[in-house]
Amino acid sequence: MDFVLELPSPVRNPVVVLDENVDTGQSRKAAVAMTIPFGSRAPLSPRTNVDLGTSAASGADKASLCAEPSVPTLRLKNFAKTPWIEFGHVAPGAEATATLRIVNDSARVASVSVDRPPKAGFSVAVDSFDVDPSSAFDLALTFAPQQPGDATSCITFRWGRYRLQAKLLGYCKAAETVAPRQRRGGKRPSRRRPLRSQKAQLPSNVEPVSVPVASKPLASSSDNVSVDAENELMDSSLELIAKKCNEMDADLCARKLSLDDLTATASNTEPEFKLHVAAQPTPRAKSNSLRKRAAFNASVATQGKSSTARPRPGRSLRLVKPARAAASTARKSINPFVASGFFDEQWLAKEERGFTSWLNFMFAHEREMTDTPGSARLADNPAEFDRQRRLNATREAAAALWRNGDFGATAARLEAEISGGRLAMRTDRAPHLDVGLRSTACSLICSYNPQWLRLGLEVVFGELITIEAGSLDAYLAVFVQTRLLADPALAAEYAGLTQGVFKPGYDAAVQKFTLGKLLLLVLFLDRAKSRSLLPSSLPLFRNEATVKSSRALVYAFAKDFLSGEGDVMRHLGHLGYVLEWEQAPLEEFSFEVTNIKVDLTDGIRLAHLFDVMVKPVAPLKDTLRLPVVAKMQKLHNVKTALKAFSQVGVTFAGIKGGLKAKDVVEAHREKTMAMLWRVVAHFTLRDLIDEPALKTETARLKAARGETSGADASATVMYFNDEASKLGTLMEWVRTICEPHGVTVRNFTSSFSDGRALCLLVSEYYPNVLPVDEINMHTTVTLQADQEANVASAAAAAAGDGRWAASFSPTIGRDYKRACGAERRNFVTLREAITELGGIPSVVSASDMSNTVPDEKLVITFLAYLSSRLLMLAHENRAARTIQRAWAAMKLRALMAKQEAGIVRLQAVVRGVLCRAKLRADAVAAADARRLDAAVCIQAWFRGCRARTALRDATAAAAAEAAAVRIQALWRGFAARSVFACRVRAAVVLQSAARMVAARTSYLATRAAVISLQAFGRMIATRREYVVTRSAGITIQTTWRGYMARKAAAGKMSAIITLQAAARGMIGRRVARQARAAIVIQAAARMVAARTSYLATRAAVISLQAFGRMGCHPPRTTWRGYTARKATARQHAAIITLQAAARGMIGRRVARQVRAAIVIQAAARMVAARTSYLATRAAVISLQAFGRMVVTRREYRTTRAAVIAIQTTWRGYMARKAAAGKMSAIITLQAAARGMIGRRVARQARAAIVLQSAARMVAARTSYLATRAAVISLQAFGRMVVTRREYRTTGAAVIAIQTTWRGYTARKATARQHAAIVTLQAAARGIIGRRVARQVRAAIVIQAAARMFAVRTSYLATRAAVISLQAFGRMVATRREYRTTRAAVIAIQTTWRGYTARKATARQHAAIVTLQAATRGMIARVYTRRLRAAITIQAAARMFAVRTSYLATRAAVISLQAFGRMVARREYRTTRAAVIAIQTTWRGYTARKATARQHAAIITLQAAARGMIARHLASTLRETAAKRRAEHVARFARLTSLHMSALRIQRAFRAFALHKSMLERVDKVLTLQTWFRACLTRKAFLAKRAAALSIQRAVREWLSRRAVAAARIQALSRGRAVRVRLAAQNAAATRIQALARGVLVRRQTDDRLANLRSRLREINASVTEDMKLGNRTQAALAILLTSKHLTHIHKACSNLEVSTRLSFVCCDSLAGNDAVPIIFTLIKSCNRSKPHVELLKIALNILRNLARWRTVDLVLSTPGSVDIIIELMQMYRDKVDIFLRCLSLMRLLAAKRRRAAIIVAVPLAVRRLTSIQSILNRKATMERKLAAKRRRAGTDKPSPVIQSAEQLKSLLSTLGAAAASSAAAPSK
Repeated sequence: MDFVLELPSPVRNPVVVLDENVDTGQSRKAAVAMTIPFGSRAPLSPRTNVDLGTSAASGADKASLCAEPSVPTLRLKNFAKTPWIEFGHVAPGAEATATLRIVNDSARVASVSVDRPPKAGFSVAVDSFDVDPSSAFDLALTFAPQQPGDATSCITFRWGRYRLQAKLLGYCKAAETVAPRQRRGGKRPSRRRPLRSQKAQLPSNVEPVSVPVASKPLASSSDNVSVDAENELMDSSLELIAKKCNEMDADLCARKLSLDDLTATASNTEPEFKLHVAAQPTPRAKSNSLRKRAAFNASVATQGKSSTARPRPGRSLRLVKPARAAASTARKSINPFVASGFFDEQWLAKEERGFTSWLNFMFAHEREMTDTPGSARLADNPAEFDRQRRLNATREAAAALWRNGDFGATAARLEAEISGGRLAMRTDRAPHLDVGLRSTACSLICSYNPQWLRLGLEVVFGELITIEAGSLDAYLAVFVQTRLLADPALAAEYAGLTQGVFKPGYDAAVQKFTLGKLLLLVLFLDRAKSRSLLPSSLPLFRNEATVKSSRALVYAFAKDFLSGEGDVMRHLGHLGYVLEWEQAPLEEFSFEVTNIKVDLTDGIRLAHLFDVMVKPVAPLKDTLRLPVVAKMQKLHNVKTALKAFSQVGVTFAGIKGGLKAKDVVEAHREKTMAMLWRVVAHFTLRDLIDEPALKTETARLKAARGETSGADASATVMYFNDEASKLGTLMEWVRTICEPHGVTVRNFTSSFSDGRALCLLVSEYYPNVLPVDEINMHTTVTLQADQEANVASAAAAAAGDGRWAASFSPTIGRDYKRACGAERRNFVTLREAITELGGIPSVVSASDMSNTVPDEKLVITFLAYLSSRLLMLAHENRAARTIQRAWAAMKLRALMAKQEAGIVRLQAVVRGVLCRAKLRADAVAAADARRLDAAVCIQAWFRGCRARTALRDATAAAAAEAAAVRIQALWRGFAARSVFACRVRAAVVLQSAARMVAARTSYLATRAAVISLQAFGRMIATRREYVVTRSAGITIQTTWRGYMARKAAAGKMSAIITLQAAARGMIGRRVARQARAAIVIQAAARMVAARTSYLATRAAVISLQAFGRMGCHPPRTTWRGYTARKATARQHAAIITLQAAARGMIGRRVARQVRAAIVIQAAARMVAARTSYLATRAAVISLQAFGRMVVTRREYRTTRAAVIAIQTTWRGYMARKAAAGKMSAIITLQAAARGMIGRRVARQARAAIVLQSAARMVAARTSYLATRAAVISLQAFGRMVVTRREYRTTGAAVIAIQTTWRGYTARKATARQHAAIVTLQAAARGIIGRRVARQVRAAIVIQAAARMFAVRTSYLATRAAVISLQAFGRMVATRREYRTTRAAVIAIQTTWRGYTARKATARQHAAIVTLQAATRGMIARVYTRRLRAAITIQAAARMFAVRTSYLATRAAVISLQAFGRMVARREYRTTRAAVIAIQTTWRGYTARKATARQHAAIITLQAAARGMIARHLASTLRETAAKRRAEHVARFARLTSLHMSALRIQRAFRAFALHKSMLERVDKVLTLQTWFRACLTRKAFLAKRAAALSIQRAVREWLSRRAVAAARIQALSRGRAVRVRLAAQNAAATRIQALARGVLVRRQTDDRLANLRSRLREINASVTEDMKLGNRTQAALAILLTSKHLTHIHKACSNLEVSTRLSFVCCDSLAGNDAVPIIFTLIKSCNRSKPHVELLKIALNILRNLARWRTVDLVLSTPGSVDIIIELMQMYRDKVDIFLRCLSLMRLLAAKRRRAAIIVAVPLAVRRLTSIQSILNRKATMERKLAAKRRRAGTDKPSPVIQSAEQLKSLLSTLGAAAASSAAAPSK
């Protein structure tokens, strides 16, 4: 349809005409545009959702509009766009159907299910379906509304691990008749029907102007508003415009127009104004606008009446003068906010939103450490790549921590402890078998933060945990249950034949595995958190976890699963297993910023921001004041944060009005934003904007595009002058990227309003993340250039036509709306891209950028992060490409090398083939040659064989011939000799005379030569005899001197032996005295131990008697006595063991010393005897040799030449034999001597080592015993203190055990309980009776032999006590196995049920307990003092004994060492003399051997000469002709032999002379050495004599001192023995008396005990579950919290008093239910009536019980608790019982100085107590006077007033000390 708007000028009553010339069946949205004269301004609402345009759209435009997709599409991918499905207008009860197309772009079948169905009348056809690869599925959706109204809903689809959404929009409105609106004064005439009349009905003076209105097609999937709703909205808008036009008044026009305007209007040249309404908002804004139609109408009406309202740019009507605009040359944008310098009123809200996003990014970016399940490849997702890189760095640091030496040693010790069974899990609690226990353990382990737990599990198990699908928590829970609480490897190892059945030992192995892995996991996470491997803001434990520390987790696990462990951390502490981390509340603080105006006021987030950005060593959060509950704390925190920022260079100067902490705390928006901007600018511009890198990148981009220079961008910065250079560089970088795409960037505001520049920056570096074709380049910024020509043409047409329609632009509204939608899509695309890139905060959004003025600060911040991220990623990409290129080049080189190697191998193969062929040919030729050579060799061998055969034949013939010749020759020779012999015999007779003459001549010559030789030999022999005689004399002298020295040494040795005997006797006597002293000390110690044991036994008997009288056994007293006795028995046994060890050590040491001395003496005597024997033997041998030499010389002179040969032979034989005997004897002696010396030295070394080790052992043992005794004392005291401290802490565990055991025993049968009780009582009576009998017998024995056998009596008493304690311990152990806490249960039940009976004996029992405690304390102190004295005496005695023994041993060792050195020197001299004798003998032997050789040579020469002469004579006879020649040869030979003999004689003489000179030198050296050794020996003897005299003096002095000390010790020991004996007698008598009294008392009380047992049976039979302390406590709490009846409250308080007195668990339960304030309120409500007074007493008892436990802080922290107690003390100071209860409660509260300081800090508390004290002092004075009178009268009784005054005085002194310490603390 077309609308005709006729507005004449001047217009009085404008009329809107409806021209129905167009088909009304077209269901399309009409965008109305109209031209209104200047005088007819019709105000419209800024929220009007219509655009003014025309229907003059071209066919191309219509085709483009119709080509848009009409079916909403949802793509199955991550970060898919959410489609909008519009159903339009549907009547109630009707249905409308729409289709949603689901597209699957992947290569797999996608299974999609409806995770959350839609509501509000929407429904879906199917719940699940499959989409084939690369196809789509059309899902039918139905909208069936039941009630009128707008309907929106959301449908959620699940696709794998992703969830996708689609939005549904529908309208339902019933048909209704629009009633005409009424005026205030009456009915208003309807203008609706005339508007729909024909043009003929218009007045004649009205010239209509037809404005055809274009119809717009249906909205696309991005629109939210349906066609019918927008048509309806358009109709209402037109109706409103017409009504306002009719109501306009001429006066209104007159106020707006001038006369010139009216004239211009009359002449058809009036200025035209175009009405423009803002573009359609986003889909969500559309639905909101539909819901606010009433507000829209009201706003329109209000604007019609207000003439001063300032229209908002872009939201209200805008007046444009076309003609003037056409004439202007300045470019004006369609969007007025694009112009720079425009002031934005919403800048503060924009900055708040942007900085909120930035803060959340900074806080959340630190914690992003977990990889996304099933994420894309790391190369395609930089954010995921960064997360993986940080996670891998964390894993490397964790692995380094795991490989640390300390951690490895601790893990090894822990594994050894678990493997040894010393740390084990309970066998009845197996998490791998019990589902409930597994769930408990899993929930305990999952208390860790998932990221921390994942890191710990990865390190402990050594494998990466990848999340395929689902959440991290669920995956870790499954991992813990399947891998930590069970082990598949162990299951496979122990698997049996049947599935699910395992071999024996599987449960123990799994428990060890679980325990080891769990403890290692806890230790690793504790140390990893201490070293902050993950971000410090990531807590170790979950916020909702029940445990917040590593120790608490181990304790919780140990409580449920470990076996036999008390304090498990103490056990683990010995292994180096120390846990320190405890999670602070600040770590669980949520730093997310939701409202920046409020969230920064406490300063916590500012401090955390400083820690995140600066990363200081000490976190700034630790200096804050927490919790922040007051303004002063906020001011302090903010001041701390601002000061920290100022210290790192952030300047806050220049902020208007100055920045103070108060401004941030009071949420001053402008200053807070300015402060945040200073912080952001400081760190952003300094750290993120890398100016050199940006310049380098800009130059690279320009060089890639062929550009050389760019414009200066520094002038575009508005007001950032200090960082203009960096921002200019940043602007230049942006321009370099954006200008090639036709995007002009002038500033940091309007140039980025459409999102194109930001998208282009991302697309430049990551086109795969944001392709260029996905950027919408047609925006409001580019729309102005497109519309400039249309505006100019419209202005020209308007000037020529003169009508409003001529200047109307029909496409501006539609294009502007499209441009705004394109801008929004750009920002959506940008947000998806930066999400995929990661590391960039989303400080810009479409609502703050599009169609408004972008904030320059936010844009700069975004660009800084974007540039830093893009440059970093680009650098990484370029590095990766460089590496890839290098890798490709390397691979190419490797391939080329491989190819070259292949070619080389191929060539080698070819060459090998050729070479092998050649070798084969050569081999064939060589084979032929070898065959030829073989043939030649065979032939040669055959020829040789034949030749050798011929040679053998010839040789045989020659041999036969030679034999015949030889026989013939022999025969001829025989014949010739026979003839010759005859001739010779004849010639001999004739020649004998001649021969005789010649022989005589020769003999005489020979005799003369022999005589000369014999004379020379005799000279040599005489010299040799002289040398031998001289050496024998020297030997005799040496022997004599040695004998004299040995005699002197023997005298010294006898003296030393005498001294040693004296010393040994002294040492033995000293040891005997020490033994006797030790026996005395031991007797005293045993007496003390026996006394202590007797007293302990007596105390135990008294306790048992009290138990018999009371019918119960006080468990605490008995247990403490039992533990004390047990500790005393252990100490006594340890002392006895140490003493026995010390005595054995001393005895063994003395025995070793005696044995060592005996061995040393025997060795010394053996050495002396052996030395003497060897010297004598050597002298005898020398004398014998000398005698033989003399005899031999005489025989030699007598027999002379006749027996030279015989003598020489015999002497040589005898000399060799003697030399061999001597040599063997010498070798034997040397070996024996060396062995003896070696053994002696070894024995001396071993003895010295033994002595030194014994001395060191004694010293170390003494020091150790002293230290051990001191440590035992300190440990005993420390254990006592720790036990007393930990008693309350362990009470909870004891009560829990008691509760569990009670529940267990309650389920047992009553008969079995009764029988067990009777059995235990009978056993106890039997044990007590037997113990009493033994004690009586022991007492009788003690009295009979007290004086003679004191030690034996003490021993028997100790033994009897030990046997009694052992019997009692066995009974206790047996009883504990049956019922662990039976004694406590009986005591509690008996106390409760026998309240009336115990009330009568309470005072007596208290007195007895007090006396027993005093007696025990006195005995313990006396025993401690005596024990310390005994230890001191023993330590002094041992020190003296050890010191004396050490000094004596040291002196003895020194003497022995000196003696050993003397013996060694003597042995050295003896050995040297023996060696010299051996050398002399050997030299004589060698000389005689040489002489014998010379003599043999002479004889040989003589024989040769004789033979030669004989042969010469024979040859002379045979060959007469050769006589002269033979004589000449004989002469020459004779001369030669004579010459050789002379040479030998000369050589022998020279050797003799040299030997003589050497002997003279050796004699001189020996003389000097003998004299020097004598001097040294004399000097050593004098030194030893002086040392011996000193030792004797020291020994005498020590003996005298020891005698005096022994006399003193003996005197003390005798006195102590007498005193101990008397004390033992007194104790025995006292014990006998006590036993007798006990027997008499038990005889008298047998009936009462029987009654008591019967009552116990009845009570046990009537025990019910509701009588337990826990149940009674819960019931009493319920009554106390709900009931208002005094009787019920009184009963409940009585139950609470009993339960809090007996169990601190009940105290915790009472405190946990906030009952303490109720008790104080109850106390305040009590008056002085008797029931209220009783109730008040019970309430005070409850508070006093609470104050005794760890709930004391809760009592003190209750508001007004101190004032209430003091007020009670003032009110009831006359009632002593209530006053004393209040006073004791105050004393309990003030027991610790910290709590006393809190009481002092209460206003007027001390003053009020002082006033009460003054009143009590006056009363006490009066009471003392009355007490004096009563004492005189004999009726004195203790006064409670005096007691109250004294206690109050003590309380005030405690408070005064606390106040003084609190006042002194600040000064310090």
